[in-house]
Amino acid sequence: MNRKGDLVFWEISDFKTTKEKLESLGFGDFVPRNDHRATMIKALKTVTRGNEKLYRKFNDRSDSVHFGIFAENVSGDSLSIDRELIFKLDKITGAPGLLLSPGQDYAQISNTTLWKGIVTAYNAEMGSIDAGQFRSVVLRAVKKCYGIAMRRGGGIYFIDKRFDETRTKLQQLFDAFPTNTKIHSVPIYDDKGTEEAIEHAVNEDILSDIESLIEDINTKFNEGNITLRILEGRKNEAQEILNKAKVHESNLRKSVNKIKTRINNVTKALLAVTSKVEANTFDPADFYKELEKS
Repeated sequence: MNRKGDLVFWEISDFKTTKEKLESLGFGDFVPRNDHRATMIKALKTVTRGNEKLYRKFNDRSDSVHFGIFAENVSGDSLSIDRELIFKLDKITGAPGLLLSPGQDYAQISNTTLWKGIVTAYNAEMGSIDAGQFRSVVLRAVKKCYGIAMRRGGGIYFIDKRFDETRTKLQQLFDAFPTNTKIHSVPIYDDKGTEEAIEHAVNEDILSDIESLIEDINTKFNEGNITLRILEGRKNEAQEILNKAKVHESNLRKSVNKIKTRINNVTKALLAVTSKVEANTFDPADFYKELEKS
């Protein structure tokens, strides 16, 4: 019986590694970029021992983000969570800086065990990869070989046998961290039940990608945040979705023409509104109007 590919799923517990380690295993292209905000959140998880009630992110802008740190105070039978300090993180340089309330003394606050602990943990986290980022690396690798989520929300993915080399590399990646990770790979074969299940999953997966792309573009148009750079990025995303449809053409069977037509219509609509964005004459409704014309 012909093997179509494999269903893969994995287990990842809390652990840390480094960018250099993942690069040595051949996954450098999938490692998250240097994100100062993500680094600080990892540091705050360490400082608060994973208690997410004790830190808050706010004023998250393109160049900076603010954090509030809290303490649990017990008085008799009551428990209160009180703010201890606020600081601002520069997303460009990565530099954290205290924000003081009237009457607070900078020298005193900056010398506290809490602030020193945050700075120390932040510096220690630079270059580290935690379990959440490791999952991101794995998902990026699965998406690169056009893996298909077998259920909404992911968890189990179908990888076509044409990408056995990538699946083998994923196995080697997980084997490098045997204490904290494990990947399962179950071969599936070409029978009626398998064909129907995969056709449904591929159809749902690709349609979900298309609708998410449309929704994202429409939101940015309505918010007035659309730029030529964003449009180019969305065109590339549309092309990737079309590539996925082509890879899984045999699995889509009767649905393939509907899927290709839908994504081609999105691409045409993007091309049609690009000139309007260049001339700054677009209307938020233009994208949907062009989509309906296609």
